[in-house]
Amino acid sequence: MPPKSDVIRAFVGYAALWYLVFSAVSVVQFWFDKRRAKNGVWRTPEASLLLVALLGGWPGSLLAMSRFRHKSSKSSFQTPLMVCIAVNLAALVFAAIVICT
Repeated sequence: MPPKSDVIRAFVGYAALWYLVFSAVSVVQFWFDKRRAKNGVWRTPEASLLLVALLGGWPGSLLAMSRFRHKSSKSSFQTPLMVCIAVNLAALVFAAIVICT
């Protein structure tokens, strides 16, 4: 079994890569949805935006909401997004505790 420090280092590296990938997907989703909203065509379902946020893309979601000024005043989207963030952070903390003990 590898030393605990190697396991922790690997967890941090994989978690960072996971968040980076899903955040990039989230930013692209928001950009496309904002563009579609301006053009009055088919939109990305909010459930898709929230799923990517739940899977770890919430930093990208927050960045895109601010950068593109998209869904930033829609409380019916923001509340579920905050729940996704809380669930995601709770899962991350739980995983960190399990790995570190």
